[in-house]
Amino acid sequence: MVSPGATLIVGEPEWGGTYADDVGRAAAEAFLGRELEGDVEISLPGRFDVVGDDVFAGAHNPAGVEWLLQRLPRNDYVVVASILADKDAEAILRLLARAGRKLIATSSRSARALPADELARAAGPFFDSVEVEPDPERALDRADSPVLVTGSLYLISDLNVRLQRIPWENSARS
Repeated sequence: MVSPGATLIVGEPEWGGTYADDVGRAAAEAFLGRELEGDVEISLPGRFDVVGDDVFAGAHNPAGVEWLLQRLPRNDYVVVASILADKDAEAILRLLARAGRKLIATSSRSARALPADELARAAGPFFDSVEVEPDPERALDRADSPVLVTGSLYLISDLNVRLQRIPWENSARS
């Protein structure tokens, strides 16, 4: 959920993005190809959702992880992560280590996802403990709360849409 009047960059920072004073309106207008009248509300599940002590956030680049770290209420998460091969995994992992000292490396069903064992090897220098669990649902089951699930919107999708594991209606809203 983005509050009315919020300013947000739509797109990746390295693209230059589109600046919008009301991102919900800008997104809807871009999708429809015309201006809208009245109020517009948008919900982006998986961008930052709190479910109990756990956080589900599809931060998938260093800028997104920086944004996420500024909003986390703690730094003792078990991080469950999948990262796509075309992303800067080293930078993402270095930053994610500030959220918790244990990582469970998994792999989303995206063909672009790094294999879990490769992700685990990359994470080794940044975390005190690294485990490999290729299946996202089993990775989540192995993690003790509090859990931070992140690194890929595909991972969030695997756990939400396919497995219906995230109760979005109980998620925090901004």
